[in-house]
Amino acid sequence: MSSFGISGTNAHVILEQAEPAAETPADHPDVPLIVSGRTPQAVRDQAAKLADWLDTHDVTQPGLAIAGRPVFEHSAIITGDPRAVDDAVFEEKIDSRLGIAFTGQGSQRAGMGQELYERFPVYRQAYDEVAAALRPYVDIEAGDLNDTAIAQPALFAVETALYRLLES
Repeated sequence: MSSFGISGTNAHVILEQAEPAAETPADHPDVPLIVSGRTPQAVRDQAAKLADWLDTHDVTQPGLAIAGRPVFEHSAIITGDPRAVDDAVFEEKIDSRLGIAFTGQGSQRAGMGQELYERFPVYRQAYDEVAAALRPYVDIEAGDLNDTAIAQPALFAVETALYRLLES
């Protein structure tokens, strides 16, 4: 596939059929699981307990089995059999700060967020606050979403409102 873009940016991609995925043992699905403990040995012990638990329970989403557990000084991200944790132990605590990335122009569409605006007061309030703050510079509700000067601030308003809804 080739795309000859405006302003001289060209992109070329060759697509091929992927190799068949290697089969993973059914008893330990190949999904990342985070295990943590106060010491590297505690991580290994917790991983062994998790493996034993997965062996005796019919779990379609093993990540949910450990969701919400505390993160201690030592952690491991494991795929496959949790008993194979020896080389995965990190010596530093995972930074628990959350990062949020908003999308850029190209993801917008007319009416985006309208149902959320009508249904959720938290979303509506956040959107209205951002739109009001932007109004001296641009009216995001009256312009063409294909115009960058409208699309970027409109996306910021929608995404801020989505974040506030998620936060609530």
